[in-house]
Amino acid sequence: MKNKIEIIELVIIVSFTTFRGLSFVANAGINQWTLSSDIYGGIIRDISISEDTIYVATWGNGIFRSIDGGGHWTPFAWPNGFILSLAIDTIDPNFIYAGMLNNGSSPQGVFRSLDGGKHWEKTSLTDRIVRRIIINPKHHNIIYAGTDRGVYRSSDNGRNWQPINTGLPEQTIIYDLAIDTTNPNVIYAGISGEGIFHSVNGGKHWTELGLADIEVRALAVSAANPNIIIAGTFPAGKFLGGLYRSTDKGKSWSVINIPGFWAHRCTTSLIFDAVDENIVYAATFGGLLRSEDKGENWVESGFRYRHIESLAVDTTPWPPLSPLIKGGRGVVRGNNGGTLYVGIWGGGVAKSTDNGNNWTLATTGLGSSNIQTLAIDPSNPNIIYAGTFGRGVFRSIDAGDNWEFMDAGMPYFEIMNLKVSPSNPDVIYAALFYRSSVFRSVNKAEKWEQINDEKSGMFLSVGIAPNDYRTVYAGTDGRGIYRSNNAGDSWAHTGLKEGAVWSIAVDPSNPDIIYAGTWGTKRFSGENAGVFRSLNAGENWSQILDTAPVVSLAIAPHNPAIVYAGTFGKGIFRTSDKGKNWTPKNHGLNSQNVWSVVIAPNNPKILYAGTWDCGVFRSADEGESWRPLNNGLTSIHVQSLAIDSQTPQNIYAGTTGGVFKYTIVSEPDEQITTLGYIKHAVLLQNYPNPANLETWIPYRLNAPTDVTIKIYDITGKLVKSLNLGHKAVGLYITEKKAACWDGRDNNDERVASGVYYYTLQTSSFSMTRKMTVLK
Repeated sequence: MKNKIEIIELVIIVSFTTFRGLSFVANAGINQWTLSSDIYGGIIRDISISEDTIYVATWGNGIFRSIDGGGHWTPFAWPNGFILSLAIDTIDPNFIYAGMLNNGSSPQGVFRSLDGGKHWEKTSLTDRIVRRIIINPKHHNIIYAGTDRGVYRSSDNGRNWQPINTGLPEQTIIYDLAIDTTNPNVIYAGISGEGIFHSVNGGKHWTELGLADIEVRALAVSAANPNIIIAGTFPAGKFLGGLYRSTDKGKSWSVINIPGFWAHRCTTSLIFDAVDENIVYAATFGGLLRSEDKGENWVESGFRYRHIESLAVDTTPWPPLSPLIKGGRGVVRGNNGGTLYVGIWGGGVAKSTDNGNNWTLATTGLGSSNIQTLAIDPSNPNIIYAGTFGRGVFRSIDAGDNWEFMDAGMPYFEIMNLKVSPSNPDVIYAALFYRSSVFRSVNKAEKWEQINDEKSGMFLSVGIAPNDYRTVYAGTDGRGIYRSNNAGDSWAHTGLKEGAVWSIAVDPSNPDIIYAGTWGTKRFSGENAGVFRSLNAGENWSQILDTAPVVSLAIAPHNPAIVYAGTFGKGIFRTSDKGKNWTPKNHGLNSQNVWSVVIAPNNPKILYAGTWDCGVFRSADEGESWRPLNNGLTSIHVQSLAIDSQTPQNIYAGTTGGVFKYTIVSEPDEQITTLGYIKHAVLLQNYPNPANLETWIPYRLNAPTDVTIKIYDITGKLVKSLNLGHKAVGLYITEKKAACWDGRDNNDERVASGVYYYTLQTSSFSMTRKMTVLK
């Protein structure tokens, strides 16, 4: 019975129990996503330290806190979204400020906590992307925020904010702010494409200071000698990026020669050591740099990880963790500096107690790993591989219950793509972003070896001939595709010699037919993005779909003439004639950014799509219609999907918050057996859940109607009624459309922590779900 019931968010088993006259949806514990055992790590955007507590801001998973020097981490219940910046009041560490990014699941602007993170509240600064927050070191009620529309200032501990942009370019993007601790009226701003501006009167007026037309991403002012300023820049156009230094408060600048490869010129953070004024650290896409002479000369630190995003120095001594990373370059200075913490893009947190010469990972409990790619062993589906961007490759031999770090022979960790050979599952290929690397394992990831010469560009994707593990294709970030006919021992350029290739698929019935999903013929330009096809094993290529960047491809195994292309910007396209004609297949697909498309091996009509901002969707009719499949999926930013070929009810999702597993017990149309009312409306799971302060309650209406949402406590007592009025047909899922509950009852009193139920009521419909409130 096609389209018998409209299910929008998830597959549910509904049973009803009568409780004080209410019908409640029971949680069955099946047909929902569950988080696999943690692969610790995550994208760390900012680090802030106060007294004996360290706070980290993660990309997509909120704020974590450690009270034992990074030995263990625990998450805040809220905020749980994309945190770009953190600031802790060092006088009263109960005051915490967070700059958030709205990316589909979280609000935006500055939020603050007055009790050490137990409760949070909005400030007046909303609808702005806040990349940096700094506190006046002498007047802690004064706070500055660098946003995508200039600088804002608060003089009442962050409650109210005013723009202070006189003298700044219009609608300027502020990447970093730095303050002269000896004279806090002097503030410096690093600006996108506009260089550095400074103010000498607390932001009332700004003047250009230098490095005009340069993208300045990071700034650091020496506390011991505020004449010295270090500026970290970012490549743009013909400008190559790098570091600059001033010894006269920015009146003049000199370029600094830095070691290493190009990624060291992409600076993300700078900091002077808290103990030794001569030491400066620079976080870059290429790793960590260190200077021991106030920024004049720099060396690579002995750090194994790339793409460092944030830095913090603490002078509080902590017992060391078990050593993980040893070695280093430069002079070993001993343990006479502050403890250095670095935030790794995808790798979590690492710490050093000897000025960056020796390192230990500090990730236990930091369960917000950035899973870039998943692959399942076709001969033994209990074996699953997870490639992370920043933490390398992990393997599970028990269907995702436990994971082991598989780094033998692999010194770099920015995994973009993993593929297991269908003809020889012992063989795995990995494409790495930095260091231009392709790695191979011939023993199920027990040991890796590099199989290219690092001169071919950064690698984004891998494709393997289905009947011969020795024929492998590697897609680059701007130089097209390379091919090897001997398992990677040697490589040759194919006929596709340019373009960023994000996905490669080889026809299972004819290995001469290859599809390439590209971001464009020029590196990341988007120009001529789409799908290219070769009919002769890569010798010649033609573009068969000109559209948005294509980042995922799937060929139907039962009929290879059918191909699906997931795009970043235009959803999903389908062809049934090997690419001659394409049609969009986006009905019900709430996101146009599809990172992964997979086909159920037991039923070619069933597809799954992993999206960047709306979770997972399922289609039971070859893409004609889609329904969300997000029950229990706490991280909706999905980058990879994989299906167990032997037990196709098991689906895995790689997200910015770890690996999730979903087991389908019964087909969706069999799971709701009462009333048939879901053809009229659907109540979705609130977010964030657990709720702290505000929570949003999304729903969908298939007919115009009056809508009321009622919230009950666990005893069935009515807590709050939200009369939403007459609503039109549509999906009410974003913050601007969903119902918002502020955590107060009908008497405007804050409710206690605990379990609550919320019911959507219309003239002909009622549905109830459960939420948790944590204060």
